[in-house]
Amino acid sequence: AWNGVRHERGTLSAIVWNAVRHHSGILPVISVESCPRSRGICIVSIVSVIELYWVLTSCYALSNLQVKQALEALLRTKQILVDRADQVMRALRVFADGKADFADCLIERTAAGAGCTGTMTFDTGAAKHAGMTLIA
Repeated sequence: AWNGVRHERGTLSAIVWNAVRHHSGILPVISVESCPRSRGICIVSIVSVIELYWVLTSCYALSNLQVKQALEALLRTKQILVDRADQVMRALRVFADGKADFADCLIERTAAGAGCTGTMTFDTGAAKHAGMTLIA
């Protein structure tokens, strides 16, 4: 599921994006729930960005390049505010440069953005490709 929050015409709306199986394949389904305030902006949480990455790669079989392009388009859209967009963009740069998983890149960039001098992991791939330190 891809979850976000969207402001729409005087109401703040929560968007829930799900991929569902259909006889013709996997279809996206969007449901909108109204909330009391808005500024005409759709807000996407950092967790939703990771979930969107997983849906695009696992359900729609998009390549890393296609996912990177989709996420960059999301970041450039004026009506969409991505939580911690600067960290998402930095994670996309690391992701595009190598073999790292996007979620690992985002975890490492979020930690660095919070002032951490290092990010520890049990994941050898994250340590090797996303700039984390392996816990032995």
